[in-house]
Amino acid sequence: MVQMGKVAVVLGATGVVGKALVLQLIQDYRYDQIHLIGRTALDFDHYKIKETLYSDLEKGLRDHPIVGDHLYCCLGSTKAKTPKIEAYKKIDITLPLLISLQAKEAHFEAVVVVSSLGANKDSKNFYSQIKGEMEHQIQALDLPKIHFVQPSLILGDRKEFRLGELIIKGLMRSLFFLWKGPLKEYKPIQAKDIAKAMIWLSNTPYETKSVTSSKLIEIAQY
Repeated sequence: MVQMGKVAVVLGATGVVGKALVLQLIQDYRYDQIHLIGRTALDFDHYKIKETLYSDLEKGLRDHPIVGDHLYCCLGSTKAKTPKIEAYKKIDITLPLLISLQAKEAHFEAVVVVSSLGANKDSKNFYSQIKGEMEHQIQALDLPKIHFVQPSLILGDRKEFRLGELIIKGLMRSLFFLWKGPLKEYKPIQAKDIAKAMIWLSNTPYETKSVTSSKLIEIAQY
């Protein structure tokens, strides 16, 4: 029997995946409330949405721990936006770890965190190492239901202009015939497909904790 009246807590709702996720959660009959927590307000209103803004997100969360049923963490940054390493780690490791711990203490049914393809705490690549460390620390919490979604290059409308990413996206789209066999994991993925897979993972019994890009695409087609 499907449980109704759920509360989804979303962090990172202003990002490309977060926005797609909120739009789909609004339309999902299983959710009565979508609680958005962040530093910047979202651009639209809906009766399901409750928004809480903190100038200092970590302090706000520590003072007001989250409550709800499903946690969706879409937090993440880039070196260009957050050049200071400690500030970067706070967004990509400290905050996801903090809210995951709060979700455990509040008995959330499910936690789904946006990570990245190739996440590995021992990687020589800075981005992959940070995401891998985040996964490693959250795994140690032993949550009853946790999934890390690991997308390849994410397609979708962003606020900020990223020339390098735009060029790469164009190349990857033109090489669509390559995304087969061992290279299928690197096929670009739409933000809306990541969002759909995240909601499915929260509401469906599924054993795998780290869900790679090709599987996210497959789930989104259900």
